[in-house]
Amino acid sequence: MDSNDSVVLVTGGNRGLGKALVQAFLDAGARKIYVGSRTPIETSDPHLQPIKLDITNAQDVAAAAHTCQDVTILMNNAGVAAPASLLTAPLADEARQLMETNYFGTLAMVRAFAPILGKNGKGTIVNMLSVASWFATPIGRSYSASKSAALSLTQGIRIELRSQGTLVIAVHAGYIDTDMVATINAPKTSPEEVAAHIIEGIRNNQEEVLADQSTRRSKRSLLATHRCSTSDSRLNGTMLSSKKGSALLKEKSRERKSIMASQPVALVTGASSGIGQATAELLTAHGFTVFGTSRTPAQDKRSYTWLPLDVRSDDSVQAAVQSLLAQAGRIDLLVNNAGYVQFGAIEESSVADAQAQLDTNLLGVIRMVKAVLPVMRKLGNGRIINISSIVGHVAPPYGGLYATSKFALEGLSEALREEVRPFGVSVSLVEPSYVNTPIVSQPPTNPIAAYTNARQAAQQSLITNGKKGMEPGAVARVILRAATTRPRLRYPVGQDGKIVLLLKRLLPESAFEALKRRLFSA
Repeated sequence: MDSNDSVVLVTGGNRGLGKALVQAFLDAGARKIYVGSRTPIETSDPHLQPIKLDITNAQDVAAAAHTCQDVTILMNNAGVAAPASLLTAPLADEARQLMETNYFGTLAMVRAFAPILGKNGKGTIVNMLSVASWFATPIGRSYSASKSAALSLTQGIRIELRSQGTLVIAVHAGYIDTDMVATINAPKTSPEEVAAHIIEGIRNNQEEVLADQSTRRSKRSLLATHRCSTSDSRLNGTMLSSKKGSALLKEKSRERKSIMASQPVALVTGASSGIGQATAELLTAHGFTVFGTSRTPAQDKRSYTWLPLDVRSDDSVQAAVQSLLAQAGRIDLLVNNAGYVQFGAIEESSVADAQAQLDTNLLGVIRMVKAVLPVMRKLGNGRIINISSIVGHVAPPYGGLYATSKFALEGLSEALREEVRPFGVSVSLVEPSYVNTPIVSQPPTNPIAAYTNARQAAQQSLITNGKKGMEPGAVARVILRAATTRPRLRYPVGQDGKIVLLLKRLLPESAFEALKRRLFSA
């Protein structure tokens, strides 16, 4: 969502991060900003409208909802922090106050403004959380509890508001340089920097914003700290055979599932190299629990868990998904990347060539989708990202069978998206042009001499353009965006591919065919 021309309500907008957010929204082109605070600010700026708002006061919240009927972005920034002990602080004092503001106050605002956002065209809710949402801090355990509750709230309302198209963003940050933490001696991030990350997150339709480097490190370390490591080899054969060892193994399994339940779980097919490997590594770095697959799992150490998988086999697909579920207990994201290129003219390709191409690139996707959808439907959310190609729109000569599989994948994904949308599951297509990655290709079964020169020229063109193409990481970044922001159906990747698609729409058919012959010949 673009903040330009938006109408924003910022709670706690009179100082600290709230004040920086008001300025950031102004700089981003917001048409109007309601500045909520217990004591309304004084301002002569025509774009700012101060309102009295204590989010723990039901009358204030109702009055704000009555006044601010044109809001398109709700920025839940108001919050309190205190070093309240879980065991010694008076329950009716600091600990309860933290919950009243950080959890119940945020909930009250969401309940009041969700219908308004839906009426005004979907809209966006941004909840200001904290790195303390993930773990208790030494000086703020009650604060951590309130922010953990607010994180669960954010995840819950995201599910409930998905049907009306409202984007719900969770913002995590460490210490921000405001008067709230003025007495704490630790590295801090400026409010302006955090506000800039939030504006960028809204613009990119992100569901999560990690607003500073320490928070990003914390999320990565959470995954690394809790991942089952080879140190568990202390459970040797003798110990495993004992009741104590068996109980310990079960406890480790429960612990792993509990940790994974707090992180999105992704399955990436064809993850041994290229786009699949880059995607698995990037998702891992951004806090996903990732399972990567290939027919022969790599032997070198990776940052994600390996599963053997042949997408051509029903039994192999079921075994891989069941193994993932046994370890993680859920699946939130499926990236269908496994595939290869069947090269050659149609006449010199056998029916078996065509069947093999479709068995991997199309039927393999269907097998994977059918295996994960029951789990996603039960969870009420999930994302499926199918890796297509520019040749899903423009078929090159001597790549007809590959293009057939990608054209079919486009149609499959478009239909599937509408079928599963009512269950909170989204389907997207990522469509790269040339990528500098090893090309897995198969020659035709029955090569014909009449096609040899043209086929070799087309194949050389594919190799040459591939070497000049984008790195796999560029595609992985788009996949990450599709996995973490409001999902679109199609994500073309690469400027050259976008231009070709535009020219296909604009040029007469004969002119475009002439252009295509030049593009796909050596």
